[in-house]
Amino acid sequence: MNYYQCSVYSVHDRPMPECMRPVVRADRLESFVMAAVRKHLLDGKAEKRIRDAIVQAKRQGSLKSSSDQRKMAELQKNIERATVNLALAKHEDFLAISNLLSQWREELSALSQRMETQHRLIEPLPEALGVLAKYANVTVNVLKSERSLLANALRQTIKSLVIRVNNTSAGEIKYREFGGTLEFHDGFQIRPIEIPDSVLANRRVWREIGELADRIGRPLRLADVGKLIESKDPCLASHHMSRAVMAGVVRKSLNPPGWISTRKTKVSR
Repeated sequence: MNYYQCSVYSVHDRPMPECMRPVVRADRLESFVMAAVRKHLLDGKAEKRIRDAIVQAKRQGSLKSSSDQRKMAELQKNIERATVNLALAKHEDFLAISNLLSQWREELSALSQRMETQHRLIEPLPEALGVLAKYANVTVNVLKSERSLLANALRQTIKSLVIRVNNTSAGEIKYREFGGTLEFHDGFQIRPIEIPDSVLANRRVWREIGELADRIGRPLRLADVGKLIESKDPCLASHHMSRAVMAGVVRKSLNPPGWISTRKTKVSR
């Protein structure tokens, strides 16, 4: 089984002391991402969304490019004039003109790099979405070469995927609550998608018992927990029920016998 885990160093080789080293199962996270791709990018209106995203990205890129080109032309003129002035400058003015010339050259270089990056970012997306459509329903047995194509397509369509971890508690149980946010390319105009704890963390049976108690319509029995965890061992079912009581999601009921949801109890008052 494969996992994702953050490094103690960022991609820029800088220490990341704030990283709590969350370990996330790769199959769960990848399944969630592909489900989001199927729902938001490959639905019935996908073609129109893709075309609109490309047109918008190109329009924004074109406007930005025109502004950058004017700025670049202005910098080039300034550099040309400063180069001439530097050759004719007096000794006391030489350093100031030289520093200004260096500053303009650095700005020109940074602007050129930014324009090149923007050009790459607004490359048409149909190829990437074509790859996603091909592999959208494949979750296992993807060849290594095909996984590379799929990963590249995801990089082009997903803006960011952030995992968060918070130390918290439920009743007497202390645990690490996982959460995350998935963001698609800005051109798709899709709101950030929240990734729940149930996708990222290990199974929390005590929470599932509380949810079962909310919807079952009668007091829970150990047999219900056994079905939930797919086990015939009453000791194991009793262990999980005890943790659910510790978490404060269920409480013991004497009449009728069993365990009932604490949330329903509070609402009834």
